[in-house]
Amino acid sequence: MIVKQQSIKNNIVAKSLNLFTAYGIKAVRTEDIALQSGISKRTLYAYYKSKEHLVQDVILFQIDLVKSQSDRIRIEHPSTIEEFVALWNCVSGVIHVSNPNFSRDLSRQYPQAWIVLTDFESEFRTDFLVGNLRKGIAQKVYRQDIDVEIISLLWLKVMGLNFKETKSWSEIRTHFLRGLLTEKGRRDYQSSAL
Repeated sequence: MIVKQQSIKNNIVAKSLNLFTAYGIKAVRTEDIALQSGISKRTLYAYYKSKEHLVQDVILFQIDLVKSQSDRIRIEHPSTIEEFVALWNCVSGVIHVSNPNFSRDLSRQYPQAWIVLTDFESEFRTDFLVGNLRKGIAQKVYRQDIDVEIISLLWLKVMGLNFKETKSWSEIRTHFLRGLLTEKGRRDYQSSAL
């Protein structure tokens, strides 16, 4: 019984994430969530007493997704440059499927969930982005003179820009990465066909 309840709850959270990122939190009604989840509105309220509690779980779910994808990237991409590209694609993929209203609604109407998300961004920047930069410097594929704190902040902000065109986004990623690379890094990047 507990497994079934958890499965229903996970389904509600996953469907809610899809709806919230597609339309914004404010635009999505509880009826929409129940319909997409294949449950009644009454069942939805049995699991979540308020939309605020649901939003909190949705943010935690989204954070877990990014963490697990990032951990997988670290394991699957031993090359620092490949890891950079995969991390960039992972995070920008999450950001670019999101309607801009999602972030706006979250920051304005759900401050507790917003704090959880911004705390995670800070943790992600330190753990993954700064880690990648330091590893690249140690491997001599990234320039020694870069300030990893500033570059990681810039990296996070640039990934958050909303470019819908794939070609533009690829060009920005390539430009950003090439600015980090040493001559050895450029050779590795060109030979990797990323």
